[in-house]
Amino acid sequence: MPTWFAALVVAIFAVVAPSAALSGEAHRLQGGAMHLAQATMPDWAEGLKGARTSDATAQPSGSAGSANGTPVAGTPDSGNASGSTPVDSAAAPSAPADDSAKQAAKEAEEKALAAAGGAPLEPVLQPVRRISSLLEDLEKTVERVQDRDDELARVRVEIDKLPPEARSAIDAIKPRLADVKAQIDKLGPAPKEGEPAESSEVAAERQRLNSVASQLDGAIKSAELVSIRSRQLIERVQELRQSIFANQVLKRTEQSPLKPAIWKSVLSELPGAGTELTAIARGWWASAAPRWIEVAAITFISLLIYFGFRHLRRRLMKARMFRPEGSQPPRFFERAAVASWVAPAIAVPAVAASIFFFVGLDSSDLLYLQTGRFMRMLLNGALIIVVVGALARAILQPGRREWRLVNLSDVSARRLYRLTRLSAFVYGIDLVLQDLIKMLYLPFNVSIAQAFIFSLMFAGLLFALARTPLTPRVKAKGETGDSVDAADVSAWRPYWLKLPMALVAVAIAGVSLLGYVALGRFISSQVVLTATAVVAIVLVHLAIRAISGDPNVVGETDPSVNTRLWGARLKLDDAQQRQMDRVVYVTLNLLLAFAAVPLMLAIWGFSTPEIVALVKTAVFGFDIGGIHIAPTRILLAIGLFTFLLFVTRMLQRWLSATVLQPSRIDTGLANSIHTGIGYAGYALATLAAISYGGLDITNLAIVAGALSVGIGFGLQSIVNNFVSGLILLVERPIKVGDWIGVGAYEGHVRRISVRSTEIETFDRSSVIVPNSELISGTVKNRTHRNALGRVDVMVGVSYDSDPEQVKALLERIAQESTMVLNFPAPVVSFDNFAASSLDFTLRAYVADVNRSVATATDLRIRIFKALKDANIEIPFPQQDVHLRDLDFVKATVGRLAAERAARAVAEQIGAKRPDPRGGDEPPPSDERPPRNLRSA
Repeated sequence: MPTWFAALVVAIFAVVAPSAALSGEAHRLQGGAMHLAQATMPDWAEGLKGARTSDATAQPSGSAGSANGTPVAGTPDSGNASGSTPVDSAAAPSAPADDSAKQAAKEAEEKALAAAGGAPLEPVLQPVRRISSLLEDLEKTVERVQDRDDELARVRVEIDKLPPEARSAIDAIKPRLADVKAQIDKLGPAPKEGEPAESSEVAAERQRLNSVASQLDGAIKSAELVSIRSRQLIERVQELRQSIFANQVLKRTEQSPLKPAIWKSVLSELPGAGTELTAIARGWWASAAPRWIEVAAITFISLLIYFGFRHLRRRLMKARMFRPEGSQPPRFFERAAVASWVAPAIAVPAVAASIFFFVGLDSSDLLYLQTGRFMRMLLNGALIIVVVGALARAILQPGRREWRLVNLSDVSARRLYRLTRLSAFVYGIDLVLQDLIKMLYLPFNVSIAQAFIFSLMFAGLLFALARTPLTPRVKAKGETGDSVDAADVSAWRPYWLKLPMALVAVAIAGVSLLGYVALGRFISSQVVLTATAVVAIVLVHLAIRAISGDPNVVGETDPSVNTRLWGARLKLDDAQQRQMDRVVYVTLNLLLAFAAVPLMLAIWGFSTPEIVALVKTAVFGFDIGGIHIAPTRILLAIGLFTFLLFVTRMLQRWLSATVLQPSRIDTGLANSIHTGIGYAGYALATLAAISYGGLDITNLAIVAGALSVGIGFGLQSIVNNFVSGLILLVERPIKVGDWIGVGAYEGHVRRISVRSTEIETFDRSSVIVPNSELISGTVKNRTHRNALGRVDVMVGVSYDSDPEQVKALLERIAQESTMVLNFPAPVVSFDNFAASSLDFTLRAYVADVNRSVATATDLRIRIFKALKDANIEIPFPQQDVHLRDLDFVKATVGRLAAERAARAVAEQIGAKRPDPRGGDEPPPSDERPPRNLRSA
C-alpha cells in the first residue's frame, strides 16, 4: 500500500472514527455521572422557543414594553398578525392630527431618511432591537433553568450567536453614521448670537440630521451593550454549569455500595429487567418476522462485508509484512508506515459490517423506540472495543515482533495487548449497561451498583497494566535493527509512567468505596477515552513521520520512498526534496493539532455547540481590552504579506532576466533598480498586511510620531545608515561591482544593503562598511564613470644605456601588446637619475581596470625579454665600503685571534689533568683552570 494512501486512511480512521465512536459518549460523561445523582430532567423547549421568536412572530409576554402597554419601538404589535414593522416611535405621532400635521411629519421622516443616505433606517436599527429583546429573554431563561445543565448548554449556544450579530449590526450602522456626520459637518455649526441668521430650511435640515445621528449613535451603543451583556451572561452560564458538574460528580451517594441492602435491592430488580428485555426482544421479533427476508439479506451482506474485508486484510498484511529469513529487520520508518495502515485495516471489517447492519435495519424501519436505542448502545460499545483493539494491535504487534513499534519483549507486548483489549471491553459493556438502565427506568440503586462494580474492575485492570514489566526485546544473534539489549527492568519501571497509573487505580477504587461512585466512573471514563485519543493522535503523527521522513525527528531517511512522489513529479534534487519533506511534516502536524484539540475537548465533556463556539472564537476573533483580535485575519494578513513579497521577488527576477541584463543596462544601475523595487515591494506588503490585519495605519502614524524622539536619539546611527543607503542607491557614487578603496581596504562592492555595504577584498575577505562612512568619508572609486584604467610599469637601466633607445623600446612594447589601448596612447617618461640606474616609467591604458594586474604582468615580461635581447643591463643597487685606520683594525683582529688560541690550549690542558679520585674523568664543568694557565 502506498505511504500516502496509508496516511490518508489512518487520518480518517484515527480522527474521524474515534471521534464518532468516542465523542458521542464523551460529551455525555457529565450526564453519565449526573445520572447517578438525579433523575431525567424535563425539557424546556417551550421556554427557549420564546427567545427565538423572529420578527414576524408575536412578542412573548415577558418581553419589555412601555409603561402604558404600547409595544416597544421596532417590536411587532400583538394585534399585528402580519408582523409588519411598525413606524419608529420617534417619527410616529402619539395622537391623531390633521392632514397638514401628518403631511409635515411624513415629509420630515422622508427628509430624515434621505439624510441617512437615501436608505430607510428601520432595516439598520431593527437587528439591534431584535438582539436586545432576545438577550432579555435569554437572561430570564438562565435564571429559570440555572439548576439544569442540559438546558444551560442549549442556552449557551443561543447566547454565543449574539456577539457576532451585534458586531454585524455595528458594522452596518457605522457607514450610515459617518455619512450623516459628513453632511452635518458640511452644514457647519449653528450661528451664534450677533451673527447673521441662517435660513429656516438649513436649520431644520441640521436638526433632522442631528436627530438621525443621535438614533444611529444610540443604536451602536445599544449593540455594544448587547455584546458586553452577552459575554457576561456566557460567563454566568459557564459558572453555573461548572457548579452543577462539581456538585454532581463530587456528591456522595446516600446509600453506600458496601451496604447489603443496596445489593438486595439490585437482585430484586434483575428478574423484572430480564422480563422487560425479553418483552422488547419478542416485540421486535414479532415486527421483524414478517420481513425475515430483509433481515436475512441485511445479515448476510453484513457477514459478507466482514469476511470480505477480513480476507483482503490478511492478504494485504501477508504481502506487506512478510520478511524472508535472514533479512534485516525493518527500520523505524518502515514500522511506522506499517502501523499507520494496520490499525484501520484491522478495524475496517468489524466497523463496516456493524455500521451496514445498523443502517440497514434502521432504513428498513426495523429499529424504533427502545429497540433502536438499544441497538445504538451496542453499536457504540462495539466501536469502542474495535477501535481500541485495533490501535493496540497496530502498535504492540503481539504476533510479529519485528514489526513492533515499541521496544518490548513478546511477553510484555502480549500482556499489554490483552489488558488493553479487556479494558476496552469493560468500558464498552459499562456504556451499554449505563444506557440500558436509563432505558428500562431501573431504580437508582442499580446505577450505583453497576458503576461501583465497573469502577472497581477498571481500577484492577489499570493496576495490572501498571504492574506489567516493560521488558525490552533482546536483540537476536546477527540482528542489526534499532532494538537494544535487555536492560535491568522491574514491574514498577519506568516510575514516571507506572506510578501515576497505580495512583489513578487506587484513587478510582478509593473514591468508589467511599461512596463517590460518580467520581470513580468519571475518572475511569476519562482515562479510557483520553488514552485512546492520545494513541490515535500518536498513530497519525507516526503516519506523518512516515510520509515526510524528517531526519530531525525520525533519524532515518529514504529518499527513494519518502520523496519519490515529490521528486519524480517536480524533478527536484535531494536537497529540495528534503526541504519539501520538512514543509509537509510541519503542515500536516499543524493540521493534526487543529483536529486533536476539538477531539480532546469533546472527551473532556464539552458539547459540540460549545466546541464550535470556541473554534469560532479562536478563529474569527475575540476582544481583549477593547481590541478585537482575529487570528484568521492575522493569518490572512501574513499570507497577503508573503504573497506580495513573492510577487516582488518574481518581478525582480523577471526584470533581471530581461530588462536589467548587463548587455542592455549598466550593472550598477540595474542593481539600484533591483534593490529599489525590493524596498518598494516590502513597504507595500507591510502596509497592506497591517491594513488588512485590522490595525489602523493612522494609529500607527501616531505611534511613529510619538517614537520619533526616541528614534532620533536611540536609533540615530541606524537611521543615518539607512538614509545613506538610499542616497547610495539614488545618487550612485558607488555601485555593485565597482572597485573602490575605503581607508586601508580596497576591493569590489558586492552588496549595498539597508545598513551597510559589503566590500570583497582581493584576498577574498569581506569588509562591512557602514553606509554613512561611504557618504561622509572619502572613497576612491576606480570604476565610477567607466572601467578605463591606467597601468604604470617602472623600469631601471644601467648608466651605460642609451635613454632614447630605452624609450623607443618601451613604446614599441606597449604598442605591440593587445591588452593596451591605442587611445589614449601609451606614454614613456624619463623620471630620475637614481643612485644605480636610470629610471623610466611606462604608462599604458587598459579598457578594463580589473585587467590591470594581468596587463602589468604581461608588459613586465615583454620588457625583460626585450632588454635582454638588446643587451641593456638592469642594474641592482651596489655600494663600495672604504675603511679608515686599517693597521688598528689588523692589530685588534690579531689580538682577538691570540686570545681565542690561548683559550683553546687551556681547555685542552684541563681536559688531560688526572682525576684526584682515581679516575680519568674530566673535571667538573664549574672547576676553573690553574692560575698560571689563566694568566697565560
